Amino acid sequence: MIVRPVIEIALATFREARRNRILYSVLFFALVILMSSFLVGEVTIHSADRILQDIGLGAVHVFGAIIAIFLSVTMVNREIERRTLYTVIAKPVSRAQFVVGKAFGVWLTLLVAVLIMGAALVLEMAFYGARVESQLFWALLGVVVQLFIVAAFGVFTSTFTSPALSAFFCLSFLVLGNTSHDVRFFASKSASSFVRAAGEWLYVVLPDLRRLNYSVEATHFLPINTGMLGYSLAYGALWMLCFVAMGVVVFSRRDLK
Repeated sequence: MIVRPVIEIALATFREARRNRILYSVLFFALVILMSSFLVGEVTIHSADRILQDIGLGAVHVFGAIIAIFLSVTMVNREIERRTLYTVIAKPVSRAQFVVGKAFGVWLTLLVAVLIMGAALVLEMAFYGARVESQLFWALLGVVVQLFIVAAFGVFTSTFTSPALSAFFCLSFLVLGNTSHDVRFFASKSASSFVRAAGEWLYVVLPDLRRLNYSVEATHFLPINTGMLGYSLAYGALWMLCFVAMGVVVFSRRDLK
């Protein structure tokens, strides 16, 4: 069965991630949001809602990105270094199934991590009597999809380069993905046709991760257009599949000797 090896590799990747103690980063996040209690004590109840959500969503994004980059850039290379990859692909498991399984394993780990961090944020807000609306959950979903895209890109780059270089690519990708819209805008104002073209090219070849950022709507309790939300999620899913497919193509042609 084609799907079964993918599921087995995904679950093995998830178990390996737990052995790497990535949940320590989640614990650190919990300490960060607990520290926000000092701020809450100095502001009004109305401002506390916004401060808690700002700090919480920001922490989920930052620590989630660290987890996404660390896991995605090391999973494939670790298998090669330990030479366990040869045992895996010696079985009736294709290289494509291996890459897809690794991607799903990293995504599963990220989902669990964000669920834990999101639950901690909601519990803290409830403790302080802060306002919790549906926008917060949509914002967390947007963060999850953003992190999935970053992880997919990390899995792709890990199929042809070292973990250190792959991590650098991922970090650059994360920054550019969140600023490509601004770069395009400022480049369009340039007198140089080369700069304008470069800004447009950058916007086209990189995903606009800001499409999935709903932190403003969450912190200001603004309505979210469900149509645009659905479009943004589909947009993110397309980029996820694109990067995983690229990883499959590259890894299938890689000489592992």
